[in-house]
Amino acid sequence: MATTIRRVVRADPARVWRTFTDFGGYGRVIPLTRMSHDAGPPRVGWLFTGHTTLGPIRLDDPMRLTEFAPRGPDGGLFAVQKEGGVLGGWARVEVRPGSEPGTSVVIWTEEIRPVRGRRLAPLVGPPADLATRVLFSRALAGLSALAESGDAPPSTPSGR
Repeated sequence: MATTIRRVVRADPARVWRTFTDFGGYGRVIPLTRMSHDAGPPRVGWLFTGHTTLGPIRLDDPMRLTEFAPRGPDGGLFAVQKEGGVLGGWARVEVRPGSEPGTSVVIWTEEIRPVRGRRLAPLVGPPADLATRVLFSRALAGLSALAESGDAPPSTPSGR
């Protein structure tokens, strides 16, 4: 089941959009993770991968942009499809102007499911949904803090 998290960020939508689409920078807020990505600016079809390592365990989580719609000073929307052999699912993130000047609203909806063991989905679904909510609440909080601090990237990322 998909999890949706909504957050008000005290930064303008353009800055929040730059922060949330700096996919190479996600490792700054996701523990034990470094990122790699295709060269050039993000666009539909662009691939980025989170490489999470804990001791001898390594999880690669490749994601492909299926939507990428910047709206200039009003933020934008992007969506990804997970393409890994362990985790499947999707995410959709929208950044829009907030109700007060200089604020934004981020709406992050994500569904993560195991690629293998689908018969176990009814058993692992509720714990996976809780883990998704906790993990992405923390990521959303970290990215929001970067945007609010002014530590947002100056422009779109490039290269692996």
